[in-house]
Amino acid sequence: MPDVKFSQLTQITAAQSSDYIPIVDVSDPLMSENGSNAVISIGDLTSSLFDGMADGSISISKLQTNPTFTGNVTLPNTTSIGAVGATEIGFLSGLRNNIQYQLDNPFFPVPGTLTIGPGTTTNAPLRLMAGINMQNPVSGSVEFDGSNLYYTNNASTRQILATKTYVDTAVAGMTIGTIPTETITSDMIVNNTIVNADISPTAGITGTKITPNFGAGNIITTGSLTVGDNVQFTSRIGTTNVTPQVQIIALGNDSAGTLLGRFSTDAASSRHSFIKSRAATKGDHTIVNSGDDLGLLSFGGSDGSKIVEAARIHTEVDTGNTVVSTALISGTRYKILLTGNTNWSTVGWVATGSPPSTPAVGDVFIASGPAASGSNGTATIEPATNSMPGRILFSTTAKGAATVTERMRITSDGGIQIGTTTAEHSSLDSTCLLQMNSTSRGFRPPAMTTTQRNAIVGPMQGLIIYNATTGKLNFFSGTSSAWEVITSAPGA
Repeated sequence: MPDVKFSQLTQITAAQSSDYIPIVDVSDPLMSENGSNAVISIGDLTSSLFDGMADGSISISKLQTNPTFTGNVTLPNTTSIGAVGATEIGFLSGLRNNIQYQLDNPFFPVPGTLTIGPGTTTNAPLRLMAGINMQNPVSGSVEFDGSNLYYTNNASTRQILATKTYVDTAVAGMTIGTIPTETITSDMIVNNTIVNADISPTAGITGTKITPNFGAGNIITTGSLTVGDNVQFTSRIGTTNVTPQVQIIALGNDSAGTLLGRFSTDAASSRHSFIKSRAATKGDHTIVNSGDDLGLLSFGGSDGSKIVEAARIHTEVDTGNTVVSTALISGTRYKILLTGNTNWSTVGWVATGSPPSTPAVGDVFIASGPAASGSNGTATIEPATNSMPGRILFSTTAKGAATVTERMRITSDGGIQIGTTTAEHSSLDSTCLLQMNSTSRGFRPPAMTTTQRNAIVGPMQGLIIYNATTGKLNFFSGTSSAWEVITSAPGA
């Protein structure tokens, strides 16, 4: 057959089985009329050209280096690509849907692997078209339904790998940088577990199935922590509503609580610390004053519409010894208890504000020395370096009331006051170990019969009981090893 140019061929509008395709000898590179490499364009060929042909294959035995393909080629689902170089495959942009290829072809860097080149500003290196997920997931399959990217594990469980917004941090083998400022929800986390993820202080985690395992790491947050619910509740301290930053909530069981455990070979126990500083910056130290709260435990119940405090245990900085202004010691912190006729400006007190303040009860200062003779003002010694006197206060809410009242306190020197009121706090005598204050109640020692009294083994000298048999107070003198009766004249 003589050489024929493609342009000289007669156009066939509908191929018949008796028609043939011209055979072109490409043992040498095709040349154009101007001497350059020829370009074979198959963009105008239609599938009808191959109608009626027997099943077979098109074999390209040799092409010029780096040939140019134009147009789109649609291949059957069973098309097999043989030993074609990676460069040639890069030109086939329409390959998809069940194309079988040999992973052991020698043009791959490592047989059995697939290497995807870099993307560009207009084309992604790999793109999955949105479709319908398989009815029965197959292990190892990756699917995209237009909203989520899925992966099916060895247990044939389909899991979400990514959403439209970002790739999940729990994908094995991946290193994720900064996660966008969005909310991480439970359905976006593989196996509901966050693994080695750094979460910014502003990140939000919602959902009830998240179980983070922080291992030996620290959990640090500038927000709040609530266990057992997804909302925070408001409590009440006195008449003030408060929303604690850490809350443990439970419904209908005994799990609403905290447990502090220590397992060690020493005598130490678990600890819960309350601390206080008057500093305006976290971590800084500004000395506290007497009367400042150091820690508080509050107990409350619902009155049908709100939580009302029923009892309280709290600690305060205790008041130090009281001294007259003429006995002030230079360098010592004091709080004015009684201004009197003392010129406090001469002993270290400093005015503040505008207009300047005047000395007042409760002002704290560091003394520069004692006041002049005849001064009758008094002050209490305040906490100082390595000196922090404390007291514990116990309060309850009375019947028909909604706020607590102090009932007992233990002072820094071990004194106990019962039935105290605000006015009586300063009346605790330093010689009293136990002081009870009341204008409507008395003190009653343990009551027992004479037989019960005599059954006490080794009674302590000075022990007092009320003898219910005789109606008399008895005390054990110790000198005669016998109980004696405390008597008085009738009506006295």
